[in-house]
Amino acid sequence: VVMMCLALMMGVTSCKKGEKLPPASEKGTISIEKFEGFEHGKGLAGDLLLSVSNGFGSNVKLTRGEISLNYGDSKICALELTGEVDVPKRVVSSVRVPVALNISSPIVAYGIWSKILRGEIEKITVTIDADAKGGIFNKHIREENIPLREVLQKMGISLDAIKALVK
Repeated sequence: VVMMCLALMMGVTSCKKGEKLPPASEKGTISIEKFEGFEHGKGLAGDLLLSVSNGFGSNVKLTRGEISLNYGDSKICALELTGEVDVPKRVVSSVRVPVALNISSPIVAYGIWSKILRGEIEKITVTIDADAKGGIFNKHIREENIPLREVLQKMGISLDAIKALVK
């Protein structure tokens, strides 16, 4: 479940439902170029290490963020931003993203992980909720109940690749 939430966090900019992604170098876009790693902290916390492209004319700051994995109407777990993240303007840079995994019930989370490994993901969805600042503008981003299959396809991740994480 931790690896699934990390994979979802990596794809936060690509999960906008029905939206075609622009090239990272395109002016006025921000995107995750590459997952560089994960440094474990205490408990279920740590830092995602990402290469991020910012084509905007101002610095962008992610001030709050959560990506949750849901089964039906129930939130199973959430990857939460634990500190602000600054992305410098008009560059591709390495960014440290502090996150913590919040699991509502470890037994239920294990059951959902088992379903994912068996390919039974029809009832599993993703919700993204975040706030960002860029220059004088504030932006609230919320996308609810995006089918997990759609998120994985947009991120270019197959179920076989997820299964390989646990081998």
